Amino acid sequence: MQMPSLEELIAQTNLIEPAQLETAQREAETHHRPLAQMLIDLKLVADDRFAHWMAEATKLPLVDPVSADAVGDVAQYLTRAVAREYEAVPIDVNADELTVAMVNPLDEACRNALQSATGMKIHAVVGVHGQLKQLVDRFYPAETPSAGAFDPSSTMIAARPDGPFQFGTETLLRAQSAPLEFERAEESIGSDTRQVPMPQPEPSSPETQLDRIERHLADLMRQIDGLQRRIEAIDSTLARVLSRR
Repeated sequence: MQMPSLEELIAQTNLIEPAQLETAQREAETHHRPLAQMLIDLKLVADDRFAHWMAEATKLPLVDPVSADAVGDVAQYLTRAVAREYEAVPIDVNADELTVAMVNPLDEACRNALQSATGMKIHAVVGVHGQLKQLVDRFYPAETPSAGAFDPSSTMIAARPDGPFQFGTETLLRAQSAPLEFERAEESIGSDTRQVPMPQPEPSSPETQLDRIERHLADLMRQIDGLQRRIEAIDSTLARVLSRR
């Protein structure tokens, strides 16, 4: 039997007023957010009340609280993009089935995205939105801003000390005068204290294309490792089935 949509279930159970539902739908579409999360963001329903209502209406298990240790053991099965978009986290794996805690297990787009990203059967359970959001931020942190935009100061930051002079940042005149100022500071008359300029710490360089490639390769390796584990689990299950014949 096919489950109803979230909108149909809300209307059937009178969780909120029809006018409130229309407002949430409009805001969700405007801000490209899932409806369930928008209901909670607009404070039309508390996240814990929504979770208990969803579990009762769908007869799906409610996992409260979701264990961070459980998520950490299987986090590699889910990609950052899907986890952050739907605020869903994996909590268990059994052969080719992945148990995922989510705010709205009725969200067909979420289930399809999870299945496409993992290649596994998805067993949905209900989680409390606030908990899930914290776990997503912990195990699937947002990517740092891209370094593709031109930064005028980057030429000075990335330049080698013995490299060519950069116009507008370190001119030939300033470069040649710096050692002379240093020598004059050491030969100052009338004081035993020598003022030596302290080196300024270099600002951290923005993420380079190579850094992004290495990070994506690391993510890919984790996904490959997850696929290998699933293949081994499937092989083990097939072996047990064949041994019973």
